[in-house]
Amino acid sequence: LRAFYLKAHAKHFVDLQKFLAKAKKVYRVVENPDLEKLSQSKHHEGVCFIVNPPKSTSLSDWIDSEKKKTDSVLLVLENIGNPHNIGAIIRIAAHFGVSAIASMDVKSLSSGAAIRTAEGGAEVIQNISIQDLKASMLSLKKNGYKVLTTSSHQGSSVYKHIFGGKTVLLFGEEGDGLSKEAFGLQDERIMIPGSGKVESLNVSTAIAIILSERYRQIKR
Repeated sequence: LRAFYLKAHAKHFVDLQKFLAKAKKVYRVVENPDLEKLSQSKHHEGVCFIVNPPKSTSLSDWIDSEKKKTDSVLLVLENIGNPHNIGAIIRIAAHFGVSAIASMDVKSLSSGAAIRTAEGGAEVIQNISIQDLKASMLSLKKNGYKVLTTSSHQGSSVYKHIFGGKTVLLFGEEGDGLSKEAFGLQDERIMIPGSGKVESLNVSTAIAIILSERYRQIKR
């Protein structure tokens, strides 16, 4: 852990300075150009922390960690690469109590842009690396998980679906959606009803609506 911030923000980090000094970790007041270089962004808001990247976990280890839970949900992202979408998804997942997100491109879950956009969500979400979508879904099914896919035009309304138990929510990128392989692995397909005046919702918006409805049901 290393901390860098502008002089104007130093007063907010008095306790952190004491902690870092005791732990013999680096903290430093820097100028704006230095902070832009360190954070690789002009949108640093006056502070930059350099930390070890989050470690990914295996799907089997995550399944084992969830075995005693009667209610468990996993987000699986297929071909979603936009870091701002990914960051928004991580933030949404954290807000609604999701413990993990799986992707075949697990590095995309820990990019700088994604973590900045997640606004702290990346600190509480586990990253799961999957190599084979079909094998991963079959493993989850074997362990009692129901696989739900989403579509803009087909499926039962998310507001009629009864959430609960062990669930996998499978989402694809906005342009092409989920692959045929992914749809072939579904137990059920759900959709978000709307006016039909636009083709679809942003994937992070769709995830927020679905997770919100799930959260409402399991907490009532």
